[in-house]
Amino acid sequence: MSLALAFAAVIFASANAPASSMRAIELHNVSSRRALTALYLAPAEGGTWSANILGGDQIFPGEVLMLSDVPRGTYDMLMIDERGGKCTLKAVDFVTYPIFAYTGSDCGAR
Repeated sequence: MSLALAFAAVIFASANAPASSMRAIELHNVSSRRALTALYLAPAEGGTWSANILGGDQIFPGEVLMLSDVPRGTYDMLMIDERGGKCTLKAVDFVTYPIFAYTGSDCGAR
């Protein structure tokens, strides 16, 4: 998987944020058969969804996506698999839960 992500610059206006206010997060696709085709983030409680962070790439079973320089905060996360199945996590604090596992049948922080 080769994902060229300019995450903080594209999703959030954080160019002036100090390094201590940034966080790295991981998304593990632990499903046995389903690739993730879309990943969206939004500020929690009514924020607008970002563009698809994956662009045209996918996260295949067994792969891990690492996003660095994510501004600390609370976000909603939407993941969509190759069959159109959706998984939404609400009000996730990236400082408390920096690692997520997508199983294909349910999802959540681990």
